[in-house]
Amino acid sequence: MDLLVVIFLTLLLIPVTYFIQIEPMRMILGVILVLFSPGYALVSTLFPRVDRFGTIERIALSVGLSLITVAILGLILNFTPFGIKQIPFTTTLIVWTISFSTYALVTRTRIGTEDRAGLSFGSVRTRALIPSGIISWILTISVLIAATIFIATLISKIQSPPANAPLTEFYASHQIDGEIEYPTELTLGIGQDYPLTIVNRENRITEYSIEITLDNQGLGAITIASDLPENIVLENNETWEGIITVVPLKEGPKQNLSFALYKSPVSTIYRSLNLIITVREE
Repeated sequence: MDLLVVIFLTLLLIPVTYFIQIEPMRMILGVILVLFSPGYALVSTLFPRVDRFGTIERIALSVGLSLITVAILGLILNFTPFGIKQIPFTTTLIVWTISFSTYALVTRTRIGTEDRAGLSFGSVRTRALIPSGIISWILTISVLIAATIFIATLISKIQSPPANAPLTEFYASHQIDGEIEYPTELTLGIGQDYPLTIVNRENRITEYSIEITLDNQGLGAITIASDLPENIVLENNETWEGIITVVPLKEGPKQNLSFALYKSPVSTIYRSLNLIITVREE
């Protein structure tokens, strides 16, 4: 019954997260999914028999293993194209919880009814006042401490990436009276300067190219009045700076002026800058 409840609450999170966003219910189910369900599914899989741990130990171990599981899955997702975002992260936890819970249910069917593990709250108060095994309590506390240390370390590592991690800085700015501004009010047919900067920190020689569009259109919607290099080759830690004069040819509000940076030999956009501009007649 306990695993069926876990599976039900986990499945209930699917419509609440993806379709009908009921915030209070989503928060409650989310807390259960993060702090209890993944660990309890894992504990039920590893220790299917009742003689291993009591109810208190199982709950404590479930919380500790849930924190560790969430941290590890988050770390793995951080190095995938999906990243640590709500939908991929929630989906991963749901799949993890349902998979281990189902496996634990199948395992329990092969064990006698009296030997099957589960949550029994009838003796929780007595066991809380009189611990049955000091070793179990030490193990439980150790798991919680280890989980706390692990998650704190993981968060620190994610927030402070390695100093030599490859990256490229790409930005456009325009200084007026010492303040950095991004011009968003343009005049039809009149050029506007945008100073672009590329800083190569890829730890190797890198070749770049820049494409500028207005509402995903090139010729016909925009003209580049200045010389834009076809290819920009930079040594590691080398900086390129150039002033690009953009001449809008299409009048209208809320147009997307996009500066796309490509890194050879990849043909997809590597970095992009997007400005919402308004173009008016002179």
